Amino acid sequence: MALIAVRMREFDPQSFFGMALREALIFMLSKILNHSRRTKHWIDFQQTRSRADKEARKILLAKNFFEHFQNRTRWIKNLRPYRAAAAQALGRIIADCAFEAFLSGELSRERMNRMLTHPPLSEEEEFLLLCELHSLGKAFQRRIPSVWSN
Repeated sequence: MALIAVRMREFDPQSFFGMALREALIFMLSKILNHSRRTKHWIDFQQTRSRADKEARKILLAKNFFEHFQNRTRWIKNLRPYRAAAAQALGRIIADCAFEAFLSGELSRERMNRMLTHPPLSEEEEFLLLCELHSLGKAFQRRIPSVWSN
């Protein structure tokens, strides 16, 4: 198996989409190595939210990230102080669903290699790549059972 190097532009700690994309790619690669790797999904955060968990409420705001690129500054500010947790959750959920697309052949090895070897050069490219992964995995989102709920 060939070694795949993930090259990204210089990490910008202010880039929510960059953090989420980085998390998605890293989690996707870890799922390739260990298929049994699990993460929480939106339903798990919804169940936690019902118990008045502020962090879960902020993380759930990230679910519709694709609607907020134009007003991203205000939207990302609204995620504080849980912005990093929201980016991590978003990236992992997208990766978990996209991994199912990878297994089914919807996401080819060539496409995956392109995502890993051609780093996004702007926040907009990070956002678009996240949207691409999200759209590939969207069909598989309901098939993944919650492993965290009781």
